[in-house]
Amino acid sequence: MKAMQQILSEENEGDNIKYSTVPFHSVNIPLRHTIQQNNWDCGLSCVAMVLSEKKLRYFNKNKDNIISEEEIGFSTWTIDLAYLLKKFDVKFKYYTSTLGICPIYYQHRYYTTDENRVKKKFENARRNEIMIHMKILHIYTLIHHLSDWGPIIILTNANLLTCDVCNKKEKESNSSLTVSYQGHYIVLTGYSFLTNHIFYKNPSRKHNICRMPFIQLDKARHSFGTDDDVILIY
Repeated sequence: MKAMQQILSEENEGDNIKYSTVPFHSVNIPLRHTIQQNNWDCGLSCVAMVLSEKKLRYFNKNKDNIISEEEIGFSTWTIDLAYLLKKFDVKFKYYTSTLGICPIYYQHRYYTTDENRVKKKFENARRNEIMIHMKILHIYTLIHHLSDWGPIIILTNANLLTCDVCNKKEKESNSSLTVSYQGHYIVLTGYSFLTNHIFYKNPSRKHNICRMPFIQLDKARHSFGTDDDVILIY
C-alpha cells in the first residue's frame, strides 16, 4: 500500500496546472444527451454521448450484440468502457488508481460475479492496444483537458453528486438511498472559473446539463469505490 501511494504521489507531480495556463474562463462542449435505459447502463450511455452520429447509429442498432460480445451482463466497469471506445476507434486515455479489482471490494456480490471478466480484460488490455495509466488526476488537469481537447467520462459516487440546476441531490430513481456508495458514470463537458463549477451530463437525469462546484466533483470522484477512474476523450 505504501508503494502504491508513493507511485501515485510521484506521478501527480506537475498535474497542478496554474489558473493562468487555462485559456478560457468558461467552456461548455456541446454533446447530445443520452438517458440510460436501465439502472446499470449509465456507462454505456456515457459512451454513446461521445460517439459520432454514424457510430452512434451502429451502436444503437447492434447494442444487444455488442453487449453480448463484450460479456458486460448487467454491470459495467471502466475497463468495459475502454474496450467499447477502442472498438469504435475513439481516441482516449484511461486513468485509475487500481489495476484490476481491489480485494476489499469482494464483499459486494457483483464484484465476485464480474471478477473473471474484469481480470481478463485488464490482463489483455495491452494486447488490445488499451493503455491504462495508474495515476490520480488533479481537477485542474481535467479542466485543462476540457479546455484543450474534449469531454471526460468519469466514475463517481452517485450519492455525492449535486446539481445547482436541479437544486437537489442527484439520486438514482430506482436505487436504495441507504447505501454509502453507488457507482455512477457521468460525462464532464465544461467548467466556469467565474462560479467555480463543473458542467456535466448525468445519464440518469432528463436535464441536458447539470452543474456542481469543483469541490463537490472531487468528493464524488474520489469516493471510496470509484478507484479514481477517469477516461479523457480526444
